[in-house]
Amino acid sequence: MLLACGKKAKQVLDKEQMASVLTDLYLTESKIDRLPLKRDSAQKLMKQLRPLIYKKHRIDSAAFRRSFEYYFENLDKLKKVYELTLDSLTYRETALEKAKNDKLKAEKALRAKEDSIRQMKIRIDSLASDSLLKTPPVLQDSLEKKTKSKE
Repeated sequence: MLLACGKKAKQVLDKEQMASVLTDLYLTESKIDRLPLKRDSAQKLMKQLRPLIYKKHRIDSAAFRRSFEYYFENLDKLKKVYELTLDSLTYRETALEKAKNDKLKAEKALRAKEDSIRQMKIRIDSLASDSLLKTPPVLQDSLEKKTKSKE
């Protein structure tokens, strides 16, 4: 999308690109906010990370600023950008929650299998010790015959 400014045309990010950049910026800010940093340190960190986000999206700070100003002057378009941004953040949050729930279910199933294996081992050990204490039937018959013959 080109924005004519006098004789010089300047590049403006389309809605999807702008929403994608904003999504990454908000996610980065959220991660920084959860760090045990003082406000000024968090701001310095964000200042260092912004260029990396711009690089990821193959833009520079001037293109972002120009685009933000354009959308800010066109509030209906800005609203659509923020709707896309919110949709993206909501989708990511839902996917993250699903992944967490899937992980918890898998861990629970693993614990259940481990418990089942432990119970089987206990039963096997119990059966093994019971059978070791018992005289096998063949030997039992032989012992009974010997005992009766001695009497």
